[in-house]
Amino acid sequence: MSIEQTYQKEFEARLEKLDAQIVQMRAQADQANADVKIKYHEQLRDLSTQKEALTQRVEAFKSSSEAAWENVTDGFEAAYTELQTAFEKAVAQFRQ
Repeated sequence: MSIEQTYQKEFEARLEKLDAQIVQMRAQADQANADVKIKYHEQLRDLSTQKEALTQRVEAFKSSSEAAWENVTDGFEAAYTELQTAFEKAVAQFRQ
């Protein structure tokens, strides 16, 4: 397996993990009271938008040239870290 394929599989696994976390957060939102539910759904909308951008990066990675894949992976890493941090902040906010 090439290094590009390895990265692609890792990125896809990370996206699947984020999908699962978003599904879990949606379930928590559905059980919350009205005020909290609104905040949950706002956060979920933002997280879903960021996740979509990350998915597009993975798609770009799939079609990038070998010379460009390092830039794509760096961009993915930065975007993933930002999204994971945003998700953790959102979860922490609703635990309080």
